[in-house]
Amino acid sequence: MLNLSNRAELLMGLIFMISLALILGALGFQHLGGLAPCDLCYKQRWVYYVAIAAVPVGLFLYDRDFLKASKLLMFVLAAAFFANMILGIYHAGVEWEFWSGPQGCSGSAPLDATIDLFESLKSVKPVACNEVQWRFLGISMAGYSALASLFLAIISVYTSQAATAKN
Repeated sequence: MLNLSNRAELLMGLIFMISLALILGALGFQHLGGLAPCDLCYKQRWVYYVAIAAVPVGLFLYDRDFLKASKLLMFVLAAAFFANMILGIYHAGVEWEFWSGPQGCSGSAPLDATIDLFESLKSVKPVACNEVQWRFLGISMAGYSALASLFLAIISVYTSQAATAKN
C-alpha cells in the first residue's frame, strides 16, 4: 500500500505529477492556445510520457520490496531526463540561432531538397523549430522544458538513492 510518509514514494509521486502537469500544459497550449509544436517540441514530450508510465511501475516495484529494480528504474528515468534537458538546450539554441536545427525543422534544407518537397508541402505548413511562438521572462517553452528536465533528473537521482531502503 502506498505510504505517503515515505520519502521515495513522495518523490516518485512528485515526478509523476510534474510530468503530467507539463504534458497537460503542452497539450493545452497546443489545442486550446493554438500554438502548434514543431518536431523538436514533440520529441521533448516523450520523456514526460515515459515518466507518466514508468513512475507507477516504480511505485509498484517499491511497494513490493523490489527496491533494486525501483532504484534502477528511477536511475534510468534520471538519465532520460538529463538527455531531454540536452535536447531542450539544443532546441533553445536553435531558437536563439546559436546553431542550425534539423534540416526539416529549421528551413536549412539544401535547395534541391526544398524544391523536391515543394509540391508535397503545399497543403502542409510545418512549424519551424527556430521560430519561438511563446516566451515568458525571455525563456521559450524549449528552455522551460530543459529546466524542468534538469529538475526532474535531479529528483530522479535523489529518488533512486532514497529507494535503497524503506523508511
